[in-house]
Amino acid sequence: MLFRKTFRNAVAALLGLALALATGTAHAVINLDATGTLADPDGTVTFSSETFAASGSSFVQGSETYYRIYPTTTPANLRIEGTLGVRGAAGRQVFVRYDLTNMRFWGAVTTTGSGGVAIPDANGAATGSIAAADITVEAGGARGNDFVIVSWPEDAVIASDAVVVAMFHNNMALRAGAPGSISQSTYLTLSNAIAGNQSLATKSKTVATMAQSLGTSVTPRVVTATVASSFNQLAGSGANTIGSLSVRVGPVAGTHLHATTGAAVNTLAQVATAGNVAAGTGSLVTFSGDFSVGAFSANTASPAACGATALATRNAQREVLESVSIPAAVGTTSFCIGVAANNTTAIPSGSYTVAVDYAGISNAAFPPADIAAQTIGRIRRDGTQVQIPYLTTFSGYTQRVVIVNRNRTPVTYAFTFTPEDGTTAAEGAMATGTVGAMETVSIRAGDIVTLTGRTRTAATLDVVATSGSVDVATTQVNMDTQGTDTVIYESLSN
Repeated sequence: MLFRKTFRNAVAALLGLALALATGTAHAVINLDATGTLADPDGTVTFSSETFAASGSSFVQGSETYYRIYPTTTPANLRIEGTLGVRGAAGRQVFVRYDLTNMRFWGAVTTTGSGGVAIPDANGAATGSIAAADITVEAGGARGNDFVIVSWPEDAVIASDAVVVAMFHNNMALRAGAPGSISQSTYLTLSNAIAGNQSLATKSKTVATMAQSLGTSVTPRVVTATVASSFNQLAGSGANTIGSLSVRVGPVAGTHLHATTGAAVNTLAQVATAGNVAAGTGSLVTFSGDFSVGAFSANTASPAACGATALATRNAQREVLESVSIPAAVGTTSFCIGVAANNTTAIPSGSYTVAVDYAGISNAAFPPADIAAQTIGRIRRDGTQVQIPYLTTFSGYTQRVVIVNRNRTPVTYAFTFTPEDGTTAAEGAMATGTVGAMETVSIRAGDIVTLTGRTRTAATLDVVATSGSVDVATTQVNMDTQGTDTVIYESLSN
């Protein structure tokens, strides 16, 4: 027979279920009757994607891979609750169908144990119960299935608002990249339940989602080397913050749960392997840039601070490195530079980058996403810079660069070059120099640069002077026609 006609009031089972439900965490109960929103479905559990296991906790159904969620022995975790929606009475048998979307059953749904379905208070008077042992699995419910139909004994007295509890907590697998939902539908015939037609009550809710728990962000800043100190000092006192790196585990609001333990995910060790700089393994943060001048540090603190522990920006032979790594850490890491009060070397301008190479936990199906190198900040000089797109040493022209110093103190200058392909530029005797107070200098292009290959290049002129206090122009004379050409350049702050 398809229908069971026995009913027993399992008081012991009811007490056991009540104790089990009392031990659970409220946020892991999926109440199909509760009101929620699309953006915040009531009771939905979000699992940390970094905690899903690759082998031993997944299977392929069709062309999709499903990952087991919440392997725990506590029935209260991730249980599904919903009122029956129709009265059970004499001469009537009630069937309930559960449909999974983007999920599958990990193992067979049973009629006994914590993985079954029960009605703790069948008659609404807290005196009757229908335990898992009194329920029949009519169809579905096998490993890999996305539905199950269960029935209660015919003639069982069940109130329409009796809550059906499905302890599927340890028996579901979630498809990656899509929210998993469960619907509960009530029928009076098995044929309708199998066909999914003429349900008397249907309700559904998003049950589980998968989300990245590890969040990383970079906040760039700008540090200024002052022209007043000949770029030997920084504008800010002490260590100056070039930029910061923030690493967060878990959502800004709410909770992510561990896919295999159910614990709240809030530490780096739960989602990534600790970094070991000496071995070059684990989760590492790498800063890159020009470390030739100053002492650099990277300190993780709240509130953010530079700290006093210097980065090892030089190797054992005291040679300056191009990059330096530290272990990744949760919190805000300030990347800073400081210079000694007696520093006499100009601080180079330029950008610095940071990259994060995360290593997932053992057997991770979805290791944390790495952060490619991106600018974390830069050092600028508050002097004057002029871009000269055309500088030539061609014998048919005589070109000069004119620098006018309107300051009451001498200023120094320096040219750098960006030659064309196939051309090499070497600094000439006048590539660097000084312009006296309130004076003008005119420098031949041939004295500024020696070009091999072609006879033209682009140049950048940096002057240790405040913006607007220096004028720059080029004059060019055609030696055949004696025609002249004068270009006045805009001076910009670095």
